[in-house]
Amino acid sequence: MPLCETTQNIDKLGNDGLNIPQLIESLNNFIRLRQFNDGITLLRSEAARSQIDESIRALFISRLAQESGKTAIAIEYLRPFAQVSPDHAFTWGKLLHETGQIELAQAAWEPFWSSFEPSNQLPLYLQSLLVSPNTSAATLYYRHAHWASKILDQFDSNVRDQELIAICRAKPQIHVAYFAASWDGTTIRRTFVHHLKHHNKKQFRIFGYSSTHIPSDLEGLFDHCRIVPHDVDQFRKLVSEDTIDIFLDTTGISPGSKFPAMAKRVAPLQYSYLNHFSTTAIPNVDFVIGDQLTPSIEQESFFSESISRMKGCFLSYCYDTAIPYEESPPCLSRSAVVFGCLSSQGKIGSLFLKACAEILSKSVKFRLLFRNHFLTDLNNKRLFIEIASSHGIDPSQLILLDGCSHDEIFQTYSQIDISLDTFPYNGGNTVSESLWQGVPVISLRGQNFVGQYAASILIHSGLSELVTYSVSEFVDCAINLASDTPRLLDYRRSLRSKISGSRFNDGKHFAERLEEMFIRDYCSWQARNC
Repeated sequence: MPLCETTQNIDKLGNDGLNIPQLIESLNNFIRLRQFNDGITLLRSEAARSQIDESIRALFISRLAQESGKTAIAIEYLRPFAQVSPDHAFTWGKLLHETGQIELAQAAWEPFWSSFEPSNQLPLYLQSLLVSPNTSAATLYYRHAHWASKILDQFDSNVRDQELIAICRAKPQIHVAYFAASWDGTTIRRTFVHHLKHHNKKQFRIFGYSSTHIPSDLEGLFDHCRIVPHDVDQFRKLVSEDTIDIFLDTTGISPGSKFPAMAKRVAPLQYSYLNHFSTTAIPNVDFVIGDQLTPSIEQESFFSESISRMKGCFLSYCYDTAIPYEESPPCLSRSAVVFGCLSSQGKIGSLFLKACAEILSKSVKFRLLFRNHFLTDLNNKRLFIEIASSHGIDPSQLILLDGCSHDEIFQTYSQIDISLDTFPYNGGNTVSESLWQGVPVISLRGQNFVGQYAASILIHSGLSELVTYSVSEFVDCAINLASDTPRLLDYRRSLRSKISGSRFNDGKHFAERLEEMFIRDYCSWQARNC
């Protein structure tokens, strides 16, 4: 029976009679297509009411609402059934996570997390641990180890050593494969692609791997492009045929990562980089890439991997110098000082909001601007105002803007005097974008990897004065900077050139540092094995 795609089809199916598998198939299709109204119509049909339990209907309604950007509505529908089953608890926690109420999400998930399925549910749970202010490094490790045990049926420790040693001796160049589930995303383009054309082709042969496709404008940056199979054994065969020495996965624990294959050892050296700033707890992932500042030495014992530390900052962002920016802070032309946070809503948690409330309480002329896709929906805005108010923020001091395109994000900084970085999970893109637009960012360096990399960005950019080490320092730094108009003006006019001068935006410099790290690790491996 064809999937129903219109209200007319729903009515027809209702008259003909839908069995439960057809209902579920149709509802899942509506969720995938984000067809909220049609999905609701089907759920209210007599066929659905007679065959689907009320708690299941509430679950589907909440998922439809969530995928349509109506998180606040989804919460109200699911609230009475939040703990009915692991699936209900997972969706309930996911909704709370999206609003930034991470402590409530963790409380909802705690009784059920060990039964979550490993492909989609557990990765989101692990991501939520990174946002939680109560998560220790030990908890991160042991929960990741649980996830790893779920996705791996077996792993080989040294089964391919002789084959890998032969591969390394057989060619003059080091073969490096970069894997991304998709090379189309804004983040991967801004943070990684810009260095590819600068690799030393005499020393390195570069392979681009993807699960889907490699965009035509990126194909020329690789020596070879591969659409790789999902099957682990077929993928290992492909990597072996390409005689890869270094394999680097940029997907993290998101669906599509190659960790199951890496656990069976596809290359002599295997790295995890970007998209998940924590241990993976995956056997045979040799390295997580960091730098001299992050993750801290104290964190290393809670990683199953070694930390391969690059010189300089381990992150690099590339922005077009033609992107316009205002050379004067907006506070010069109005009476208010506007703080801003353009992070995703899920990072805007209770500790951060309490610090923001303390800052805003110091002056009626202070404002706080938020912009993200969660805030596009009016009911979501109302919910966030309630949450912010519960932490002491006066709603009259809030400026809430709809989500927008990435290009529009850059222009939003013309309305902001000072950016406030989220904690305990820092921003990466939002920090570097703000600096590029001349807006200083105040960051609180935390205990875990995710709370330390913004400090690395700032310190390596020569802006250590914007790094704080306690909530009270964070608040004081914001208040002091807000009262120093000449300093804000200087930042506005000098930050872009300062960032460029620090070579933070320099793809060639990043490629050189990455290659230096690769050669160091590769020579060390050869010394041990060849």
